Amino acid sequence: QNARSPIKRMLFIIINVLLFDIIGVSSFASIGTGPVDPTVNLRHQQTQRRAVDHCPWAYTGRGNDEYCVKQVAYQTKDYEDDLVYTSRRSILSYFLTSAAFSATAAAATDQQEGVFRSSAYGREEYTNSIIASRDTNISPKEVYDTIATELRYPITMIGDDAQRTPRALDVGAGAGVSTQVLWDLGYRSIDAIDWTREAWDTYVTSCPSAVSFYELDDERYLEQVHKQDDKFDVIAFNFGINESKARQFTRFLKQPHGRLLAPVNAQTNYWLKQTYKSYDCNGNVLWSAMDVGAWSVQFQPDVTEETCQGVWCAPY
Repeated sequence: QNARSPIKRMLFIIINVLLFDIIGVSSFASIGTGPVDPTVNLRHQQTQRRAVDHCPWAYTGRGNDEYCVKQVAYQTKDYEDDLVYTSRRSILSYFLTSAAFSATAAAATDQQEGVFRSSAYGREEYTNSIIASRDTNISPKEVYDTIATELRYPITMIGDDAQRTPRALDVGAGAGVSTQVLWDLGYRSIDAIDWTREAWDTYVTSCPSAVSFYELDDERYLEQVHKQDDKFDVIAFNFGINESKARQFTRFLKQPHGRLLAPVNAQTNYWLKQTYKSYDCNGNVLWSAMDVGAWSVQFQPDVTEETCQGVWCAPY
């Protein structure tokens, strides 16, 4: 439903209420209902089932369920037959509530069916890091350029196949910049994970239902969320990992065109220099950039690795 419709309806009702107030009419003939006591019980139990059937918020757990139940009650004919309006104020309140709910529901639908957007996107730079939160960095733009270049191939291979929804795993999603890069490439089913959601909640402004965020590190994600047969077209790591983990995650890539991109530590226990590598679904290195860091790229370490003795902290 277009969000403009309830707004127009609300304005129409306000005008009519004022007109009726002037001519002394105390009820609307167009409503088709008798007088209603505004304190009448909303028959919550009877309308709960209808709420589940008609109101997306009632079963997704988002929004105001009470408004959901009210809206269904107002739209239920057998209940409206019992409604009694005692004043023009209760009539206005009814339509304002209905219009407000409809506008909010329309906005929620747009949110679910819209595009993914992060307000941090476009703020990344080539020359330095921008602090997204106390514990998460937005990496320099070179990182996102690499994601856009190296993870485009699976999309081109999927092409116009209507039976395939390009799927991605964004590990260390942070403020959602890498997630938006993947979305803009054409990946329409994304699992984004990070061990904190602070930056995500701060910067993500639009998140369709096809993008799911999990406040977990990669190992907890595999244990608690991921299904063994769930495969991805691409996997992007946004922090430094060891070679063994990179190859371990390639088994979650779809055959035959899956790709994994990760900054891999130059040495197993040395976290200050990584080599960007792209892997195929069999764990073969397809491409590598030997000089990651040329634009002051400094990745946080994989804190779940045994060789990591601490968490890297940005100097600014």
